Amino acid sequence: MSRKRITSNRLNRRALVGGAAAATSGALLAGASSAYSAPMLNFRQGEPVTIQFWGGEPAESGPGAMVEAFNALDPAIQAVYTRYVNDDTGNTQLDTALQGGADIDVVQMYGNPRLAQRIDAGADLSAYIAQEQAISDWVADEPEAVFGNDAGTFAIACVREPQVIFANQKLLDNAGVTVPDGWTTDDFVALSQELSGDFAYGTYAPPDSARQIIGSNYWYKEGATESNFDNPAFAQSWETHRTMIEDGGAFPWTDVLARNLRVYQQNLYLTDQIAFWPTAFWVMRYINDTEAFPHDFITTTLPLPEPAGADPVFNPGTTGNWITMNPSTEKQDAAWEFMKFRLTDGARFYLSAGKQPAFPGTDQATVTAGLLGENPEERYDVEAFKSVAFDPGIILTSDTVLVAGAEIQQLVQQLTDRYLIGEIDLATCVADTKAQADEAIAAASA
Repeated sequence: MSRKRITSNRLNRRALVGGAAAATSGALLAGASSAYSAPMLNFRQGEPVTIQFWGGEPAESGPGAMVEAFNALDPAIQAVYTRYVNDDTGNTQLDTALQGGADIDVVQMYGNPRLAQRIDAGADLSAYIAQEQAISDWVADEPEAVFGNDAGTFAIACVREPQVIFANQKLLDNAGVTVPDGWTTDDFVALSQELSGDFAYGTYAPPDSARQIIGSNYWYKEGATESNFDNPAFAQSWETHRTMIEDGGAFPWTDVLARNLRVYQQNLYLTDQIAFWPTAFWVMRYINDTEAFPHDFITTTLPLPEPAGADPVFNPGTTGNWITMNPSTEKQDAAWEFMKFRLTDGARFYLSAGKQPAFPGTDQATVTAGLLGENPEERYDVEAFKSVAFDPGIILTSDTVLVAGAEIQQLVQQLTDRYLIGEIDLATCVADTKAQADEAIAAASA
């Protein structure tokens, strides 16, 4: 599977960001910008068109305010938001609703493996994108912003999610630790060890250095008929993590599994139990919620450490929060008007939930204020955040080869969990992951 470029013209991203920001910064704050134009006149005749929008986030995390703002623009098109829970059960319910012909016009989906499974549940957006110059230019310059195959483009990313290191400045200061510019994975390991003590660990886990070295589609060899887990980068990444656990620099994986901390990492960071937290911006909702997570330290933002010899260095983060149109809808033009608003002006309503817009039409000041919240200096080193968040050198990954993706994701987690708690050795982990992934690919390709 490959992404489809909508146009052959390419536009320098810095030029697009600068031009769009200059044109829209004031208008965004007022609720409209040049990136979003009013609905077409033919919707003003007859009864209003109602768009049924399904997404996996609570209404208070952005969708509610976004829909309200869209509905205020023009009574000719109104949207209604329905939440599905973005877990296995909720996604099964969404699939059942889509397959059963439920009244759904627009869906926001999460994660490329699920998106790939539902590619037939999306209408081709190519013609709509081609009609919008700013969106078309952006997609041409950043093809990872869309998802599709040779038949067309079926989804557009609404969120940009680079990975960074959030660091507890108090713990760094107490240990006399200064993170050097251009730090490496070896620096990260050494400083994590130095930051570990009786009541804290240096980090939750190291960044995925295999992803940083290989980049997109790193599970697969060329042609996607065989897995890539015999690439030495995987053994290197997994061994680094286990060594850090054994040396006390990373949080014990037995505790992670026993306490389900994979989904509650914020509980460790915001109670001074880890100093370095490799993560993405969506967790800022917890840092900003000082009532639920009171803490007395400043969070500084660091770029990911770089593995030795990697060139280029990829960021394991990606674009996501994919918006799609149900091909069964009879309201495609109206649905596109809504999707366009969600992608452009509507993106600002998700900032408080830690969602950085993928489309480069929201100015940096608005993004910074939205992500960091009120009185940010009480919680963040604001300048450090801006220097990392808006680094033009970040190269995000975007997986477009997803053969047996869900099965591989599950088996990688299961086998690396066993390795990290000492149940199997590295050679067994690598060999079993490779063998089982190859079997899954073969079965899916049969």
